[in-house]
Amino acid sequence: MRKKLIVLIVSLLPLLVCGLVFVDHLLEKRGRAHTKIIVSKETTYLLAPLDSHGYIDYVSAINEAARKGVTTENNAVVLLWQTLGPRDVPLTIRDPYFSLLGTAMLPENGDYYNPPSDALDNQRKEAMKRPWSETDFPELAAWLTANDKYIENFHECSRRTRYFSPLVPGEMRPRVMSSPLPAAQSSRELAYSLSARAMLRIHGGKVDDAFQDSLACHRLGRLVGQGPSFCELLVAISLDEIARRVDLAIAENESLTADQAQRFTAELKNLPPLPNVYEKVTWAERLLFLDAVAAIDQNIAEGLAGRPGGKRSGFFQKLDLFAADAFIDPNDALRSGNKWFDRMAEAASQPTWLRCREACAAFDRDLRQMDSDANAPSGVADVANGEASKRMGDKTVGLLFPAAGIAVQAVNKDRQSIDLVYVAFALGAYRADHGRFPPKLADLAPKYVSEIPKDIFSDDDLHYQSTDRDYLLYSVGPNGTDENGRDDASNPPGDDVVVRVSRQQPPDSAVKKP
Repeated sequence: MRKKLIVLIVSLLPLLVCGLVFVDHLLEKRGRAHTKIIVSKETTYLLAPLDSHGYIDYVSAINEAARKGVTTENNAVVLLWQTLGPRDVPLTIRDPYFSLLGTAMLPENGDYYNPPSDALDNQRKEAMKRPWSETDFPELAAWLTANDKYIENFHECSRRTRYFSPLVPGEMRPRVMSSPLPAAQSSRELAYSLSARAMLRIHGGKVDDAFQDSLACHRLGRLVGQGPSFCELLVAISLDEIARRVDLAIAENESLTADQAQRFTAELKNLPPLPNVYEKVTWAERLLFLDAVAAIDQNIAEGLAGRPGGKRSGFFQKLDLFAADAFIDPNDALRSGNKWFDRMAEAASQPTWLRCREACAAFDRDLRQMDSDANAPSGVADVANGEASKRMGDKTVGLLFPAAGIAVQAVNKDRQSIDLVYVAFALGAYRADHGRFPPKLADLAPKYVSEIPKDIFSDDDLHYQSTDRDYLLYSVGPNGTDENGRDDASNPPGDDVVVRVSRQQPPDSAVKKP
């Protein structure tokens, strides 16, 4: 019996030792303050500016970078609010927002654009889809006329060269993520009204005026794209898409002349490109992540000190508890995050879509594997040597990391769509001269287009089918698979990027008899 007891004690001794080490580690962790964030390129990425608690003030850093070279005269956001009024700027941040913008606070009531009612907004959304007449939507036509001078202001707004809408975080943590983007959201209102008016003008034969509305919308997209975040980039892409619907409606219109088509194409090609995803990943999106980790750390520090932390969303409250219980060294999460952002930026900067897609797929695969490894159970030795904290740091990266691949795909889809617009205008010019569409795209060069663009997503020729009155033009889309011209509006939906012109034959009564 004694021998069995000795064997049992000997067999349990390593476990008891590990248990004592683990308990000692827990007591030591509970008994000391949290690990302080190290300010360095490997962790905080920036070395300044610091706030009163010694943390990097990422909001101020983003604002300082974004406002370089910006004045009240060249900033489109200043004119935007002077036209719309301040109602879309949250009341809780108006004073600091307009102060950072460099303008006086605007009065609540003034000579401002009058937004549509819900009923009119629904009409406007329908009117944006196709050319329409005043008899189709008489109330909408009257509303556009009443707001005509403000919509003209949108043109002037789009001609400005810079876009600076300051970040003001309010009370919520993390500060960068909780900062609203009122100018980006309000820019959609400008685009909707410009688009609806352009479609009305197309129906009335005012093709040049309609294109100027579309061009203003394209310019607004480029301006919003100057904003530092992925969100602003995605808004910019959506504004470009709204404008492209007008472009294609113009290209399809039978009153379009060859001269107009080529002139409109030249003006579109003179627009600056949308910003590269690489810029967003390298800068503001990285700082958003680092600020989120710092917010978790600061909240834990205040909790350990017995002070209430700043206001937090439910997700981040849970993440605070997760981090505190797991004893995360925030520097592990910061180091891991910076390495992944460097790799994401490298993937986003590939020169072609095919190489970019391959790099993004490898990045996503490795990120999922890292997240899986971070979820593996930690042993006592892992806790003692800090490996558990490194795993929890990786887990934090997995929880907070942005989906850059989606943004890369969206930018390339936008590029492909605008290439299709160029071809659509060339097809419209050819039809204006010949009374029909060409049997093949090669017939457009060199008179109507210097060269036929390639399919970005396959590095092959675009697909084109035509009759005298109709054509189907498409790219295979981000998935690289030819789905015979099925796009996301098809049934069943597809991934192709499509331009389709289909005209009804005139009724028999309208056909002249020989």
